[in-house]
Amino acid sequence: MARTVGTPVTSYSSIAHSYATEDMREQLANMKDINQVTCYGKADINSIYGGFFFYGVHMVEPLIYMFDEKIISARFNKNDKENLNSSASLVFENGRMATLIITSKKYGWQTFVETDEGVVELKSKKEKVDPDRNYVEYGNYVQYRKGNPGATKSIIHGIAVLEAIQKSIITGQLGNC
Repeated sequence: MARTVGTPVTSYSSIAHSYATEDMREQLANMKDINQVTCYGKADINSIYGGFFFYGVHMVEPLIYMFDEKIISARFNKNDKENLNSSASLVFENGRMATLIITSKKYGWQTFVETDEGVVELKSKKEKVDPDRNYVEYGNYVQYRKGNPGATKSIIHGIAVLEAIQKSIITGQLGNC
């Protein structure tokens, strides 16, 4: 519909579309035999802004971007104790697993990968640039109709993963993406 009427529409994680995440994606291309991934990040499953969707996007979309692989299922592991972490287990189409550790005490995101050499934290090796990539791309998109930040295909897949996690939060069952 947006295309039909010529209206720019997008939705995406600013973290996924940053120069730092782009650098981490490049680092992953040089790593061999990544067995599993662990991401730590803040989210609130009871958020008035859409539950896990609100901040969970900042863990899910960077994974989709960095690995460029489809996530096929998700299971949320709820910790019923107040103010304690919970987690979600994601399975990629190629069988790789990712664990999201949903933090309640710390704001920020970290990603670790396990390889034959051990567990490695992914950190950008580039200096922070201002404005970051997401702002530049979105500005060009709105002003000049160039590019497509948060391309429709990745938006839909990211939403499907978030929806599967939200379904698992509610039902306690596996959610398919």
